[in-house]
Amino acid sequence: MRIRNAFFRTDGSRHRVMAAVAAGALVLATFASPALAGASPSDEDGDGFANSTEIDQIGTDPYKADTDGDGLSDPEEFNVTKTSPVVPDTDGDGANDGSEIKNGTNPLVADSQAATDDESRPDSDGDGLFDDDERDVYGTNADRPDTDFDGRDDGQEVYDGTNPRVPLF
Repeated sequence: MRIRNAFFRTDGSRHRVMAAVAAGALVLATFASPALAGASPSDEDGDGFANSTEIDQIGTDPYKADTDGDGLSDPEEFNVTKTSPVVPDTDGDGANDGSEIKNGTNPLVADSQAATDDESRPDSDGDGLFDDDERDVYGTNADRPDTDFDGRDDGQEVYDGTNPRVPLF
């Protein structure tokens, strides 16, 4: 199953998560989770965590694959980046975790430069792409998170290597 920036596949009691962690770098993590092994099969948000696990053990929203809205899925944060799936800016430096991963900075270490860069480069539509990049690099609409109306934000399409100006259906 494809979830935002992560691939999540179940093979019996073992789970594999592959996620982009820094610009151009891929991390493959394999883990066995007793919390997931005995959990209910109900998974409302499709993030690979059972609703009961999200509510009782992790504290994430079982109806949102990205509880804190930072651009990283809950399993990605919980298992790979070790950032908080309920706090969008784990290190409190003003740059959300997804932005730090995208820009190659560490979301676990406060870095004031990351906050300054994000503040000076707005993302008016909240799609994960800076307005000037949408205009000058990608040719997308900085006021509309999904330029091609295919249900996927422009930032996600750029991250996945698809064209945010051409619908995927």
